[in-house]
Amino acid sequence: MNGKKVFQESRSYCVAHGRLEKTTLIKTFANNYTHSIILNLEKAAYRQFFEDFDDVKNILEALFLSFNISSDKINETFYS
Repeated sequence: MNGKKVFQESRSYCVAHGRLEKTTLIKTFANNYTHSIILNLEKAAYRQFFEDFDDVKNILEALFLSFNISSDKINETFYS
């Protein structure tokens, strides 16, 4: 290629230079929602939510609190 990043986008994937761009895919998907929480589980601070809590509801409540999202929005998630 000529040094420029080439992207192909569709509703199901984003590819740059033949590899899957996971972050781009996730951010594109998240744009469809009023609130989104994007976690990089390689970072200890984000992994900690899953190490500290063993119940999905508690994890969601902690994430919502941490990301300043009103807890009444839990009813609008995939979890509800």
